[in-house]
Amino acid sequence: MAPRNKVEGRIYSFRSRAECADLGIAYPDLPKLVTCHMVFVLNWVPKRPGYVKVMTITSKARPVGECIPIAPTRKRPYPIQIHLQNGPEENHPNGRIIYPTTLPKFSYLRIDSSYEIPLSVLKEANDYFGDQLMQRPKKTGGLGELRSYLRSMERSQQKQGAITEELISAFGRQLLEDVVSQVP
Repeated sequence: MAPRNKVEGRIYSFRSRAECADLGIAYPDLPKLVTCHMVFVLNWVPKRPGYVKVMTITSKARPVGECIPIAPTRKRPYPIQIHLQNGPEENHPNGRIIYPTTLPKFSYLRIDSSYEIPLSVLKEANDYFGDQLMQRPKKTGGLGELRSYLRSMERSQQKQGAITEELISAFGRQLLEDVVSQVP
């Protein structure tokens, strides 16, 4: 298995059921819509060795808050855009240059759902030159910016959920009092 920093921010696709069976790997119970798409590995799952948290990549645009565009897909009206590169984070002694790269179609990272799956059921997704596709580790469109955005979205949703609960409890009590006052 690859070390922690060699998996996060990289793009994978699912092995076939037959390939997993040949390798003796249990295939995850996921919807076909998930397993037929490429996935983006966000990070390792704490307290579940060998499991990673993934989000699917789709070619269909979704509303802001449900997906993030992957360059060269147009950024607007989305708050951030993911940028990919075709090589590892570190420089090679042979002087290899790392170039930005793209997916074959205009694509979006779906952030409205994530899945915890064993890394062993995934295989690397490569670009036209055979290099693994990965997110830029730093700068605009990088892994740090994505994680920061996802944390802020999560905090916003939690805050909105708390406000909704307060409103429901306040209006629920009022409705109950109104109903009780109308009973003869």
